[in-house]
Amino acid sequence: MSLICQGLMQINDIIFGYCYSFGKLGALPAASGGNIMFATNEGTIDRVLRVAVGLGLLVWFYVDQGQGFWHYAKLIGVVPLLTGLVGSCPAYSLLGVSTCPMKKP
Repeated sequence: MSLICQGLMQINDIIFGYCYSFGKLGALPAASGGNIMFATNEGTIDRVLRVAVGLGLLVWFYVDQGQGFWHYAKLIGVVPLLTGLVGSCPAYSLLGVSTCPMKKP
């Protein structure tokens, strides 16, 4: 397991430690006693791209003072920004996809 992913998993455990302990947020327990829903499943490049796209959309939203649906649609940038910062994508978890270079058990 790479040191980057290992560090990101530790940060993920600290952030969601409360949720792991008490089964909040609808997370599913893994066979190994971990948590499937918030396991780190994004690699470094994936996370950097998500944060960049999310920030780009949010900056565009604030700079462009337009109106209508397409102006507010830029707020979707919150989703890639948060998933990039947390390192876990719920859609990846549901589909069983991981871009993090970790060894599978």
